[in-house]
Amino acid sequence: MATMDRGKIVDALLAGTPHADQTGAVSAFGLGLMELPAYLWTAFSEKLIRRVRAAHPESEEADSLLENSSARFAYNAGRGIFASPEFRAAAGISANDGPEAFLNAAFCLAAAWGWADAEIVTLHAKESMVVRAKAYTEAALADTMSMARPAASAFSGICRAFMDLAYGAQFPDGFGTYACRQTLALELGDAYGEFIVTRAEA
Repeated sequence: MATMDRGKIVDALLAGTPHADQTGAVSAFGLGLMELPAYLWTAFSEKLIRRVRAAHPESEEADSLLENSSARFAYNAGRGIFASPEFRAAAGISANDGPEAFLNAAFCLAAAWGWADAEIVTLHAKESMVVRAKAYTEAALADTMSMARPAASAFSGICRAFMDLAYGAQFPDGFGTYACRQTLALELGDAYGEFIVTRAEA
């Protein structure tokens, strides 16, 4: 990957994000957003996973629902955020920079906003990407429930949505161009989470 001062970019993106008002509303990088504590997502995820697996232990339906909802949010919100002059200025990139610069900046934003401390370790343009994360919100699921398989469905959705935006067809037709598979998991005791993004099967 190209050399970049990741810490400096994360700090700049964090500094460029205004504090939420008393209702939790935040206007940042051209979008209106809500600031919510991470435990709300993990609590919702846990309840959904428990209910589905109680009835169908081998089912991945809950994982798929969580992944898809996160991917759709990241794809739609990301399109606006990453096109905004404020984001590009904070990340130190321009409209002329290629997809690699965009993807690096996208994962810096994920770190700045507390979604995951993750970065790209391998990128093959238009084909695949490997992301490793030292922290992500869903790792906390292991504190309250027994885990038998990776459970970072939301961050998996974010990873493939970023790839959709970078290399997929023009918005909104690029959604679903890529798929993400989690191969290592903090919630299973691994040293880091690993997420492999490849082209989705037709």
